[in-house]
Amino acid sequence: MAQDQVAIQQEICSRIAQGESLRQICKSPDMPNPCVVYKWLADDASKDCEFLNQYKVARMWQSESFMERMLEVARDKSISPENRKLEVDALKTAANRLESKKYGEKKPTEIVVRVVREVGS
Repeated sequence: MAQDQVAIQQEICSRIAQGESLRQICKSPDMPNPCVVYKWLADDASKDCEFLNQYKVARMWQSESFMERMLEVARDKSISPENRKLEVDALKTAANRLESKKYGEKKPTEIVVRVVREVGS
């Protein structure tokens, strides 16, 4: 793998971890198209997984970034209450999708037990 590609992958992961979306990152002049990034991830899934693992960790940190941003927005009195609520809800949803075990709403677990009794002949 070329050094340039490794450097680009590290930059992508760093920026994702800071809360940027892949689409935003790929609009930058020296960044590849999102399809290229997805191809790297797919190719990596069948190889050494280094980029794929870095990407997963970056997404985990991105959810932390969203939670920090959510707190900043919630406390920002310069934003109207309606817009604050919209942005906080959007960030909460995004964090939930990235880390549902950590930030998802707890859903009650339902267990269904079926008892079958055989009747002897």
